[in-house]
Amino acid sequence: MFILFNMKLKLFVTVIVLMANVYLTIAQAPPKDTETGKYKYEIVTQTEGISQEEIYKRAKEWMLRTLKTSDNMVSFDDESKSSLISTGNIFLESQGGWCAWNQITLNFKISIYCKEGRYKTIIESFIHNAIVNCGTTSSNSSTPLEDLRQSKQGKRSLEDADNKIQAMLKEIETTIKSGNIGGVDDDW
Repeated sequence: MFILFNMKLKLFVTVIVLMANVYLTIAQAPPKDTETGKYKYEIVTQTEGISQEEIYKRAKEWMLRTLKTSDNMVSFDDESKSSLISTGNIFLESQGGWCAWNQITLNFKISIYCKEGRYKTIIESFIHNAIVNCGTTSSNSSTPLEDLRQSKQGKRSLEDADNKIQAMLKEIETTIKSGNIGGVDDDW
């Protein structure tokens, strides 16, 4: 009787662990566009009491400070102060293994559309770049994020990308809502 109970308990615990593992894996992957199947973040944020022009100004300041390019420019700067489009990249953690992924960057396109009292952020067109070291051989890899194979390294890169994009979205929201452009010290 005890052995049967013990086996049922082990089976129950195993099923719960597997279900939790599947849930966590799904919950940590970037969101996919249902039409295209490509990873895409699209978020509308309410900013009650902030004008379209002020949202635009704060979003542009965030882009110029955060998305560092050689010429520090926004790719598309709308005269009507309703949209900003640029590209950026973030560094991801290196992934070890027999074929290690090093110096990983994730390139993306970011668009911020501004309206009175709200804005929409879209982050899409992700390209995963890495130096792949397999034994004594090394090569460059440039892959759309959706095409990462489902290895441990691919899953960890997806999770790292999601965490960093989520943090970036939160930073955009904080900057636009507070008007405080982080890293700027006016008290000198």
